[in-house]
Amino acid sequence: MRRYSEAETPSSPDPQQIALEQVLKILLPIRRRRLRRCESEQRQHEQQLRRCQQAVERGEQQLAEQKIGYLQLRNDFVPRHAGVTQPLNDLRETLDVEKSSRAGVIQQIQQTHQLHTEAQQQQERLTAAQSAVQRCQRDIEKMEYLLNQNQGNAL
Repeated sequence: MRRYSEAETPSSPDPQQIALEQVLKILLPIRRRRLRRCESEQRQHEQQLRRCQQAVERGEQQLAEQKIGYLQLRNDFVPRHAGVTQPLNDLRETLDVEKSSRAGVIQQIQQTHQLHTEAQQQQERLTAAQSAVQRCQRDIEKMEYLLNQNQGNAL
């Protein structure tokens, strides 16, 4: 009759390993769903950031055009009106146009600044979403590693 040494004796499965494997098999699909959701949110934030950046570009272009228009009005004022006798109302209308153009430039500066702020906030949201995706990926990798280790020990 052959005697088994302790190393050769078939060991019964460890209840803790079995419980760990069951928990990991339950949690892994949940974590994968969470990862897919985080990836979807990340894609949405990327799209929103692209839209914000395009809006910033359009705003900056409009601002440049308005500035050019305003500077033309201002630079044309003296040559057009210096030494010319004209009714006060005409001069006031010209000044009102210049004032309105300047107000438009100021408003566009504010809007462009707001667009920059929104783009920066969207970039921060995207960075947070990217971090969440990385966390989820690491969690899944850890669980898969533990599951593989646990299954390797069971063999």
